[in-house]
Amino acid sequence: MRLNEQSIKALKAPEKGCYLMRDEDQRGFALRVTANDARAFVLAYCIDGRERRVNIGRWPDWSTTAARERAKELRRMIDKGEDPLEQKRIRRAVPTIAEMAAEYIERHTTKIKSGKILREYINRDVLPKWGDRKASDITKRDVIELVERKAADTPIAGNMLLGVINGLFNWAIEAEVFKDGRNPAYKVKRPAAKLSRDRWLTEEEIRQFWTKLDTAAMAPESRTALKLILITAQRSGEVLSAEWSELDLETAWWRIPAEKAKNKLQHSVPLSSLGLEEIATLKPGRWLIPSSIGSGHMTVAGLSNAVSVNQKHFGLPRFTPHDLRRTAATQMTKAGVPQAIVGKLLNHVEKGVTRVYDRHGYDPEKKAALEKWARELRRILGTPAKAKVVELIG
Repeated sequence: MRLNEQSIKALKAPEKGCYLMRDEDQRGFALRVTANDARAFVLAYCIDGRERRVNIGRWPDWSTTAARERAKELRRMIDKGEDPLEQKRIRRAVPTIAEMAAEYIERHTTKIKSGKILREYINRDVLPKWGDRKASDITKRDVIELVERKAADTPIAGNMLLGVINGLFNWAIEAEVFKDGRNPAYKVKRPAAKLSRDRWLTEEEIRQFWTKLDTAAMAPESRTALKLILITAQRSGEVLSAEWSELDLETAWWRIPAEKAKNKLQHSVPLSSLGLEEIATLKPGRWLIPSSIGSGHMTVAGLSNAVSVNQKHFGLPRFTPHDLRRTAATQMTKAGVPQAIVGKLLNHVEKGVTRVYDRHGYDPEKKAALEKWARELRRILGTPAKAKVVELIG
Protein backbone atom coordinates (compact mmCIF):
# COMPACT_ATOMS: atom_id res chain seq x y z
CA MET A 1 0.00 0.00 0.00
CA ARG A 2 1.19 3.50 -0.78
CA LEU A 3 0.82 5.68 2.28
CA ASN A 4 -1.23 8.83 1.78
CA GLU A 5 -3.85 10.73 3.73
CA GLN A 6 -6.73 8.71 2.27
CA SER A 7 -5.17 5.27 2.90
CA ILE A 8 -4.16 6.24 6.45
CA LYS A 9 -7.69 7.37 7.31
CA ALA A 10 -9.03 4.03 6.09
CA LEU A 11 -6.79 2.02 8.43
CA LYS A 12 -8.37 0.49 11.53
CA ALA A 13 -6.62 0.25 14.88
CA PRO A 14 -5.73 -3.28 16.07
CA GLU A 15 -7.59 -4.77 19.02
CA LYS A 16 -4.33 -5.02 20.94
CA GLY A 17 -0.66 -4.27 20.42
CA CYS A 18 0.34 -2.50 17.23
CA TYR A 19 1.22 -3.13 13.60
CA LEU A 20 3.31 -1.48 10.86
CA MET A 21 1.76 -0.46 7.55
CA ARG A 22 4.73 -0.31 5.18
CA ASP A 23 4.86 2.03 2.21
CA GLU A 24 5.19 0.18 -1.09
CA ASP A 25 7.17 2.95 -2.80
CA GLN A 26 9.82 3.96 -0.24
CA ARG A 27 12.02 1.40 1.44
CA GLY A 28 11.65 1.29 5.23
CA PHE A 29 9.01 4.05 5.37
CA ALA A 30 5.97 2.93 7.39
CA LEU A 31 3.10 3.95 9.64
CA ARG A 32 2.87 2.48 13.15
CA VAL A 33 -0.71 2.07 14.43
CA THR A 34 -1.43 1.15 18.07
CA ALA A 35 -4.51 -0.28 19.80
CA ASN A 36 -5.43 3.16 21.14
CA ASP A 37 -5.33 4.43 17.54
CA ALA A 38 -2.11 6.43 17.89
CA ARG A 39 -0.49 6.73 14.45
CA ALA A 40 3.10 7.73 13.79
CA PHE A 41 5.48 7.64 10.84
CA VAL A 42 8.70 5.64 11.24
CA LEU A 43 11.68 4.60 9.16
CA ALA A 44 13.03 1.07 9.56
CA TYR A 45 16.65 0.54 8.49
CA CYS A 46 19.67 -1.68 8.97
CA ILE A 47 23.15 -0.37 9.85
CA ASP A 48 26.25 -2.36 10.83
CA GLY A 49 24.13 -5.50 10.78
CA ARG A 50 21.61 -4.12 13.30
CA GLU A 51 17.95 -3.54 12.52
CA ARG A 52 16.76 -0.23 13.86
CA ARG A 53 13.71 2.02 13.68
CA VAL A 54 13.54 5.77 14.13
CA ASN A 55 10.38 7.76 14.81
CA ILE A 56 9.63 10.58 12.40
CA GLY A 57 6.45 12.08 13.86
CA ARG A 58 2.82 11.58 14.73
CA TRP A 59 0.05 11.68 12.16
CA PRO A 60 -1.77 14.02 11.47
CA ASP A 61 0.73 16.46 13.04
CA TRP A 62 3.02 15.34 10.27
CA SER A 63 1.46 15.08 6.82
CA THR A 64 2.37 12.09 4.69
CA THR A 65 4.28 14.33 2.28
CA ALA A 66 6.37 15.92 5.04
CA ALA A 67 7.07 12.56 6.68
CA ARG A 68 8.08 11.03 3.33
CA GLU A 69 10.59 13.88 2.74
CA ARG A 70 12.02 13.41 6.23
CA ALA A 71 12.36 9.68 5.57
CA LYS A 72 14.35 10.49 2.42
CA GLU A 73 16.67 12.77 4.44
CA LEU A 74 17.21 10.06 7.01
CA ARG A 75 17.87 7.47 4.30
CA ARG A 76 20.58 9.74 2.82
CA MET A 77 22.22 9.89 6.29
CA ILE A 78 22.10 6.10 6.55
CA ASP A 79 23.62 5.66 3.09
CA LYS A 80 26.56 7.81 4.30
CA GLY A 81 27.06 5.48 7.24
CA GLU A 82 25.42 7.73 9.82
CA ASP A 83 22.99 6.27 12.35
CA PRO A 84 19.97 8.56 13.01
CA LEU A 85 19.24 6.92 16.38
CA GLU A 86 22.84 7.42 17.49
CA GLN A 87 22.62 11.06 16.41
CA LYS A 88 19.49 11.45 18.54
CA ARG A 89 21.26 9.84 21.51
CA ILE A 90 24.20 12.20 21.13
CA ARG A 91 21.88 15.20 20.89
CA ARG A 92 20.00 14.16 24.03
CA ALA A 93 23.36 14.11 25.83
CA VAL A 94 24.07 17.74 24.84
CA PRO A 95 23.11 20.02 27.74
CA THR A 96 20.80 22.95 27.38
CA ILE A 97 22.27 26.36 28.17
CA ALA A 98 20.31 26.33 31.44
CA GLU A 99 21.82 22.96 32.43
CA MET A 100 25.30 24.03 31.42
CA ALA A 101 25.00 27.35 33.26
CA ALA A 102 23.75 25.62 36.42
CA GLU A 103 26.91 23.49 36.59
CA TYR A 104 29.10 26.50 35.75
CA ILE A 105 27.55 28.54 38.55
CA GLU A 106 27.77 25.75 41.12
CA ARG A 107 31.23 24.41 40.27
CA HIS A 108 33.04 27.57 39.15
CA THR A 109 31.50 30.95 39.95
CA THR A 110 31.05 30.18 43.65
CA LYS A 111 34.83 29.85 43.96
CA ILE A 112 35.95 33.12 42.36
CA LYS A 113 35.72 36.75 43.40
CA SER A 114 33.89 37.84 40.25
CA GLY A 115 31.32 35.04 40.60
CA LYS A 116 28.47 37.33 41.61
CA ILE A 117 28.91 39.48 38.49
CA LEU A 118 29.07 36.41 36.24
CA ARG A 119 25.88 35.00 37.78
CA GLU A 120 24.16 38.36 37.30
CA TYR A 121 24.93 38.46 33.57
CA ILE A 122 23.97 34.79 33.08
CA ASN A 123 20.64 35.09 34.92
CA ARG A 124 19.69 38.45 33.45
CA ASP A 125 20.98 38.30 29.85
CA VAL A 126 21.77 34.70 28.83
CA LEU A 127 19.15 32.39 30.33
CA PRO A 128 16.02 34.39 29.34
CA LYS A 129 17.13 34.18 25.68
CA TRP A 130 18.91 30.83 25.42
CA GLY A 131 17.99 28.81 28.53
CA ASP A 132 15.93 26.11 26.78
CA ARG A 133 18.24 25.79 23.76
CA LYS A 134 20.84 23.08 23.31
CA ALA A 135 24.41 24.35 23.71
CA SER A 136 25.28 22.91 20.29
CA ASP A 137 22.54 25.01 18.67
CA ILE A 138 24.03 28.37 19.72
CA THR A 139 25.77 29.92 16.73
CA LYS A 140 28.26 32.71 16.32
CA ARG A 141 25.43 34.83 14.87
CA ASP A 142 23.39 34.23 18.05
CA VAL A 143 26.29 35.51 20.17
CA ILE A 144 26.83 38.58 18.00
CA GLU A 145 23.14 39.50 18.07
CA LEU A 146 22.87 39.07 21.86
CA VAL A 147 25.94 41.13 22.75
CA GLU A 148 25.21 43.83 20.17
CA ARG A 149 21.68 44.19 21.55
CA LYS A 150 23.21 44.64 25.02
CA ALA A 151 25.82 47.06 23.73
CA ALA A 152 23.19 49.25 22.05
CA ASP A 153 22.22 50.59 25.49
CA THR A 154 25.36 49.87 27.50
CA PRO A 155 28.45 49.38 25.30
CA ILE A 156 30.81 48.26 28.04
CA ALA A 157 28.20 45.84 29.37
CA GLY A 158 28.07 44.36 25.85
CA ASN A 159 31.79 43.67 26.09
CA MET A 160 31.32 42.17 29.54
CA LEU A 161 28.50 39.92 28.30
CA LEU A 162 30.70 38.62 25.48
CA GLY A 163 33.36 37.75 28.04
CA VAL A 164 30.81 35.94 30.21
CA ILE A 165 29.53 33.83 27.29
CA ASN A 166 33.07 33.03 26.18
CA GLY A 167 34.02 31.99 29.70
CA LEU A 168 30.90 29.85 30.12
CA PHE A 169 31.57 27.83 26.95
CA ASN A 170 35.32 27.53 27.57
CA TRP A 171 34.71 26.17 31.07
CA ALA A 172 31.99 23.75 29.90
CA ILE A 173 34.23 22.35 27.14
CA GLU A 174 37.26 22.00 29.43
CA ALA A 175 35.16 20.41 32.21
CA GLU A 176 33.56 18.07 29.61
CA VAL A 177 30.09 19.27 30.53
CA PHE A 178 29.72 20.16 26.84
CA LYS A 179 31.58 17.27 25.21
CA ASP A 180 32.93 17.54 21.68
CA GLY A 181 31.50 21.05 21.53
CA ARG A 182 32.80 24.28 20.11
CA ASN A 183 32.72 27.79 21.52
CA PRO A 184 30.41 30.03 19.42
CA ALA A 185 31.92 33.13 21.05
CA TYR A 186 35.41 32.28 19.75
CA LYS A 187 36.86 35.22 17.81
CA VAL A 188 33.66 37.30 18.11
CA LYS A 189 34.75 40.92 18.16
CA ARG A 190 33.92 43.18 21.07
CA PRO A 191 30.77 45.21 20.25
CA ALA A 192 32.23 48.38 21.78
CA ALA A 193 35.67 49.89 21.50
CA LYS A 194 37.74 49.27 24.58
CA LEU A 195 38.04 52.42 26.63
CA SER A 196 41.40 53.99 27.19
CA ARG A 197 42.99 53.19 30.53
CA ASP A 198 44.22 56.81 30.66
CA ARG A 199 40.78 58.43 30.91
CA TRP A 200 40.38 60.96 33.72
CA LEU A 201 38.04 63.91 34.15
CA THR A 202 39.17 67.51 33.91
CA GLU A 203 37.95 70.11 36.41
CA GLU A 204 35.21 71.21 34.00
CA GLU A 205 34.16 67.60 33.44
CA ILE A 206 34.08 66.97 37.20
CA ARG A 207 31.69 69.91 37.65
CA GLN A 208 29.44 68.69 34.85
CA PHE A 209 29.48 65.10 36.14
CA TRP A 210 28.63 66.18 39.69
CA THR A 211 25.86 68.56 38.57
CA LYS A 212 24.25 66.10 36.15
CA LEU A 213 24.49 63.27 38.68
CA ASP A 214 21.64 64.73 40.75
CA THR A 215 19.16 64.22 37.89
CA ALA A 216 20.64 61.02 36.42
CA ALA A 217 18.28 58.05 36.01
CA MET A 218 19.76 55.87 38.74
CA ALA A 219 19.17 54.95 42.37
CA PRO A 220 20.28 57.52 45.00
CA GLU A 221 22.71 54.91 46.36
CA SER A 222 24.37 54.71 42.93
CA ARG A 223 24.90 58.47 42.93
CA THR A 224 26.48 58.33 46.37
CA ALA A 225 28.69 55.38 45.38
CA LEU A 226 30.06 57.29 42.38
CA LYS A 227 30.76 60.34 44.53
CA LEU A 228 32.55 58.23 47.14
CA ILE A 229 34.77 56.63 44.48
CA LEU A 230 35.79 60.13 43.38
CA ILE A 231 36.20 61.42 46.95
CA THR A 232 38.11 58.43 48.40
CA ALA A 233 39.97 57.25 45.26
CA GLN A 234 39.11 53.64 46.15
CA ARG A 235 38.11 50.83 43.79
CA SER A 236 34.45 50.44 42.79
CA GLY A 237 34.22 46.94 44.25
CA GLU A 238 35.66 48.06 47.58
CA VAL A 239 33.24 50.98 47.88
CA LEU A 240 30.25 48.85 46.91
CA SER A 241 31.10 45.98 49.27
CA ALA A 242 31.84 48.26 52.24
CA GLU A 243 29.96 47.47 55.45
CA TRP A 244 28.94 49.96 58.10
CA SER A 245 30.86 47.92 60.67
CA GLU A 246 34.09 48.73 58.79
CA LEU A 247 33.58 52.48 59.24
CA ASP A 248 34.53 54.44 62.35
CA LEU A 249 32.73 57.74 61.90
CA GLU A 250 34.03 59.19 65.16
CA THR A 251 37.66 58.90 64.10
CA ALA A 252 36.78 59.20 60.37
CA TRP A 253 38.48 55.98 59.21
CA TRP A 254 37.37 53.18 56.94
CA ARG A 255 39.17 49.86 57.34
CA ILE A 256 39.03 47.66 54.22
CA PRO A 257 39.62 44.00 55.22
CA ALA A 258 42.31 42.07 53.37
CA GLU A 259 39.75 39.69 51.83
CA LYS A 260 37.98 42.61 50.14
CA ALA A 261 41.10 44.39 48.88
CA LYS A 262 42.25 43.55 45.37
CA ASN A 263 45.84 43.01 46.54
CA LYS A 264 44.68 41.04 49.62
CA LEU A 265 46.26 43.60 51.98
CA GLN A 266 44.25 45.36 54.69
CA HIS A 267 43.88 49.01 53.83
CA SER A 268 43.03 52.02 56.00
CA VAL A 269 41.24 54.87 54.23
CA PRO A 270 40.79 58.25 55.93
CA LEU A 271 37.34 59.77 55.47
CA SER A 272 37.53 63.44 54.56
CA SER A 273 34.87 65.91 55.58
CA LEU A 274 33.38 65.67 52.09
CA GLY A 275 33.30 61.89 52.30
CA LEU A 276 31.54 62.02 55.66
CA GLU A 277 28.92 64.37 54.23
CA GLU A 278 28.06 61.85 51.51
CA ILE A 279 28.03 58.91 53.91
CA ALA A 280 25.59 60.86 56.11
CA THR A 281 23.01 60.66 53.28
CA LEU A 282 22.95 56.85 53.46
CA LYS A 283 20.73 54.71 55.66
CA PRO A 284 22.58 52.49 58.15
CA GLY A 285 22.22 48.74 57.69
CA ARG A 286 24.74 46.07 56.88
CA TRP A 287 25.91 47.41 53.52
CA LEU A 288 26.97 50.97 52.85
CA ILE A 289 25.62 50.69 49.28
CA PRO A 290 22.84 48.07 49.38
CA SER A 291 21.46 46.48 46.25
CA SER A 292 18.00 47.55 45.11
CA ILE A 293 17.22 43.84 44.57
CA GLY A 294 17.96 41.13 47.09
CA SER A 295 19.77 41.47 50.39
CA GLY A 296 23.34 41.97 49.16
CA HIS A 297 25.29 45.02 48.12
CA MET A 298 25.25 46.74 44.73
CA THR A 299 27.49 45.05 42.18
CA VAL A 300 30.22 46.58 40.03
CA ALA A 301 28.26 45.54 36.92
CA GLY A 302 25.14 47.25 38.25
CA LEU A 303 26.99 50.51 38.90
CA SER A 304 28.72 50.35 35.50
CA ASN A 305 25.35 49.84 33.81
CA ALA A 306 23.93 52.84 35.69
CA VAL A 307 26.74 55.02 34.33
CA SER A 308 26.47 53.60 30.80
CA VAL A 309 22.74 54.26 30.40
CA ASN A 310 23.28 57.86 31.54
CA GLN A 311 26.22 58.69 29.26
CA LYS A 312 24.12 60.96 27.04
CA HIS A 313 22.67 62.63 30.12
CA PHE A 314 26.16 63.46 31.42
CA GLY A 315 27.11 64.93 28.05
CA LEU A 316 30.76 63.88 28.50
CA PRO A 317 33.17 61.65 26.58
CA ARG A 318 32.50 58.11 27.74
CA PHE A 319 33.86 57.25 31.19
CA THR A 320 33.51 54.43 33.72
CA PRO A 321 33.35 54.37 37.54
CA HIS A 322 37.00 53.31 37.58
CA ASP A 323 37.92 56.50 35.72
CA LEU A 324 36.68 58.44 38.75
CA ARG A 325 39.34 56.73 40.87
CA ARG A 326 41.97 57.63 38.27
CA THR A 327 40.62 61.19 38.25
CA ALA A 328 41.07 61.52 42.02
CA ALA A 329 44.65 60.23 41.81
CA THR A 330 45.52 62.53 38.92
CA GLN A 331 43.97 65.62 40.48
CA MET A 332 45.70 64.96 43.82
CA THR A 333 49.07 64.73 42.06
CA LYS A 334 48.30 67.97 40.23
CA ALA A 335 47.49 69.60 43.56
CA GLY A 336 50.94 68.70 44.90
CA VAL A 337 50.33 65.44 46.76
CA PRO A 338 53.48 63.28 46.35
CA GLN A 339 53.00 60.29 44.06
CA ALA A 340 54.21 57.94 46.80
CA ILE A 341 51.38 59.07 49.08
CA VAL A 342 48.84 58.80 46.27
CA GLY A 343 50.09 55.24 45.73
CA LYS A 344 49.50 54.49 49.41
CA LEU A 345 45.95 55.85 49.14
CA LEU A 346 45.34 53.68 46.08
CA ASN A 347 46.67 50.67 48.01
CA HIS A 348 49.16 49.84 45.28
CA VAL A 349 51.68 47.15 46.17
CA GLU A 350 55.30 48.26 46.31
CA LYS A 351 58.00 45.95 45.03
CA GLY A 352 61.48 45.11 46.17
CA VAL A 353 63.37 46.08 49.31
CA THR A 354 61.14 49.06 50.10
CA ARG A 355 58.12 46.82 50.56
CA VAL A 356 60.00 44.56 53.00
CA TYR A 357 61.51 47.25 55.25
CA ASP A 358 59.05 50.16 55.11
CA ARG A 359 56.38 49.35 57.72
CA HIS A 360 55.20 52.94 58.20
CA GLY A 361 51.43 53.11 57.70
CA TYR A 362 51.45 56.67 56.34
CA ASP A 363 48.08 57.31 58.00
CA PRO A 364 48.76 61.03 58.77
CA GLU A 365 50.02 61.62 55.22
CA LYS A 366 47.02 59.83 53.68
CA LYS A 367 44.60 61.80 55.85
CA ALA A 368 46.23 65.09 54.89
CA ALA A 369 46.18 64.11 51.21
CA LEU A 370 42.46 63.27 51.14
CA GLU A 371 41.56 66.43 53.05
CA LYS A 372 43.57 68.40 50.51
CA TRP A 373 41.71 66.60 47.72
CA ALA A 374 38.39 67.40 49.45
CA ARG A 375 39.32 71.11 49.50
CA GLU A 376 40.30 70.95 45.84
CA LEU A 377 37.06 69.17 44.98
CA ARG A 378 35.02 71.79 46.85
CA ARG A 379 36.85 74.51 44.94
CA ILE A 380 36.15 72.77 41.63
CA LEU A 381 32.48 72.30 42.53
CA GLY A 382 32.12 75.72 44.12
CA THR A 383 30.57 74.24 47.29
CA PRO A 384 31.50 75.29 50.86
CA ALA A 385 32.14 72.79 53.64
CA LYS A 386 29.25 71.95 55.93
CA ALA A 387 29.85 72.98 59.54
CA LYS A 388 30.49 70.33 62.19
CA VAL A 389 29.76 67.44 59.87
CA VAL A 390 31.61 64.90 62.04
CA GLU A 391 29.68 65.83 65.17
CA LEU A 392 26.38 65.62 63.30
CA ILE A 393 27.18 62.15 62.02
CA GLY A 394 28.39 60.96 65.39
